[in-house]
Amino acid sequence: MRQKPNYFLLNKKMDFVSGTLVSARWENDRLILERGRGRFVSKPLDSGVAETKWHSMELFAEEETAGFCVAKLFASDRPQGMEGNVQSAQCKGAQEFLIPDVRGRYLWFELEASGYENQDLVIEKIRIKFDYLSWSTYLPDLYRQDKKSFSFVERYMGIFQSIYEEMTQRIESVAACFDPEVTQEGYLDELAQWMAIEDSQLWEKEKLRRLVSNAAVLYARRGTARGMLDVLELYLGRRPYLVEYHQVKPYMTSLGRTRQLEQLYGMNRYQFTVIIEHQDGLDKKERRIIARLIENEKPAHMECQLVVLEQYFFLGLHTYLGMNSVLSDFRDTVLDGQASIPFTKL
Repeated sequence: MRQKPNYFLLNKKMDFVSGTLVSARWENDRLILERGRGRFVSKPLDSGVAETKWHSMELFAEEETAGFCVAKLFASDRPQGMEGNVQSAQCKGAQEFLIPDVRGRYLWFELEASGYENQDLVIEKIRIKFDYLSWSTYLPDLYRQDKKSFSFVERYMGIFQSIYEEMTQRIESVAACFDPEVTQEGYLDELAQWMAIEDSQLWEKEKLRRLVSNAAVLYARRGTARGMLDVLELYLGRRPYLVEYHQVKPYMTSLGRTRQLEQLYGMNRYQFTVIIEHQDGLDKKERRIIARLIENEKPAHMECQLVVLEQYFFLGLHTYLGMNSVLSDFRDTVLDGQASIPFTKL
């Protein structure tokens, strides 16, 4: 009883800007109809066959807002601007519109946002099916004797057929739900919970996808310095620096140097320092998030000191050549672009 239907899928910018947009726009890969007045009229869709029977229109809208949309459909065997023998239908209040008794090679449709007060209608894509094998074709010929009654039966069975095919499609595509690279955001959060990822809400969605993809490897390194740096690299986009007590211990050769190193990196072997280069936009909130990630991933018996380098520095503190300071060639001091002061005069 199953047959892959023919359909048009509108999901690209050109599909919509080639039509007519009134109080509507294409933004962030979505069609946005402004509240209560937005309208879109499509270009003619050519099925290639005269007297094509158009079956249904399916709207993929955010937050089920398609219930506030009015669809008007026109079909004709002539391509000249809805002229000649034109058949039309109007539907309202559902995400999938069954198109009753509309035939013709060319189809135009108009969408109008209706009943909106506080929210725009946001449509991700539109699918229009035609030459569709309906379950009603398997009924005895007796049901076709009265065209009006058969039209109702066809639409009524179409409801259950759509539900059945949607469930079948979900079952066939269930593998995609377990792929963090392509799964929807709702399933992504579920995957993060299954992988025992703490504080997944702190991650941006694209970064969370990479984290879930590498969760098995990272879990094997959890509680180690390498595992902690791997997680921080995924979050920051660059790998931070780690300074442990045993790395600076050999340089504590005098009392003054020992005090200075202990002031910078801690006084005991159970403390380490994570150093992050300055990044624009690394505000207090993000620093708290980084500290939380370190707390989740660090060895349980260790304490961490987080240092975020600034674009300025003070000698004797966290100043690192090539990170927040550089050496360059000597240049004379220039005043007003006309006179210079040699180094010997300073």
